[in-house]
Amino acid sequence: LEVSRKLCHFFKDHHGYFRPDGSFVGDEKFFGEEKGKYGGHFHAHTNCLLAFVECGTAAKDQELLDFAKMSYEYARGPRAYASTLTGFFPEFLGPEYPNSEGCPVADMVALAVMLSRDGVGDYWDDADRWLRNYFSEIQLSPEQGVCLDQLSRKQPQLDEIPYHASSDRTTERNIGAFAGWPAPNDWIHHIGIQHCCTGNGARAIYYAWESILKFNEGNLKINLLLNRASPWADIYSSIPYEGKVEVKIKQDCKSVAVRMPEWIKPGDEAVKCEVGGKSIPFKWDGRYINLGSADAGKKIVVTFPIEEKTVKEKIAGTEYTLVLRGNAVVQMDPKGPNCPLYQREHMRTSQTPWHKTNRFVSHELIAW
Repeated sequence: LEVSRKLCHFFKDHHGYFRPDGSFVGDEKFFGEEKGKYGGHFHAHTNCLLAFVECGTAAKDQELLDFAKMSYEYARGPRAYASTLTGFFPEFLGPEYPNSEGCPVADMVALAVMLSRDGVGDYWDDADRWLRNYFSEIQLSPEQGVCLDQLSRKQPQLDEIPYHASSDRTTERNIGAFAGWPAPNDWIHHIGIQHCCTGNGARAIYYAWESILKFNEGNLKINLLLNRASPWADIYSSIPYEGKVEVKIKQDCKSVAVRMPEWIKPGDEAVKCEVGGKSIPFKWDGRYINLGSADAGKKIVVTFPIEEKTVKEKIAGTEYTLVLRGNAVVQMDPKGPNCPLYQREHMRTSQTPWHKTNRFVSHELIAW
């Protein structure tokens, strides 16, 4: 642990990779002068920040945690040319750098969750926005796979397939993989997939899933309004179709606290809670509503307003028009030329399209 701590402090203070304010330093000696001028490779820096948080938490090193928080806030902001609305982070820092990588997107989701989970800061809203938008959009779906198949037919045929390449069911075998070089509204900016992005994406999925809710000494706390089954409670979220979340209690709880989405202000009288069709009282505790105790078998229904709005944001040098429903981007223009993201017209309705499925409930969590 001491060796790990010293290695983190070396990267933080002596390697010349971070400035004292947490901002990223360019990478001329690693990626060449052309890319180094952009102000740093995003993933190479956020990968360090993940280590700072993990080591800082394990070693109780507040200096590492404070620096990770400061650098994270730099990375999520305009100085790093990030889109905090969608979760786009450039591969190299620059105002018009055209593409991201799956790795920094996954890193920032993981950092938002870890810093919030460990009490270093409150970034649950960042995690919610990015999980619902860019992070989920750059995980290859079957529908996006059709776009890639069509794109592949336009590429020149190779006389000979290189030893390290394969054309065997390429798209089919990559469903679920994360994009290597996506643009703000296109699954593919450069041809190809870097599978380090898939590995980091899978890790971020686990961090998010594990932290959706916490059960500690009989107290249930719901941090993210996403669907999840657990030994203690099952969550059924209707966002973005409806402002509605159902919590099926499976184990007696001393208290149940539910974090409201960021567009709901604390104390909003439009928030309602019911059990068995009857209203129940609750108290506000910051962004959470505390519903008091709940017995196994009860189903709590929380409702709140949700609306659609249109905003504009400049991302990677292009002005985009985004339609949001809650935090979810349901439309984005202009569309990418290859495999545009946010094909979500089906989300612009108030009817939640439920379907039945089997959900695995793990009785053991991995401290990953």
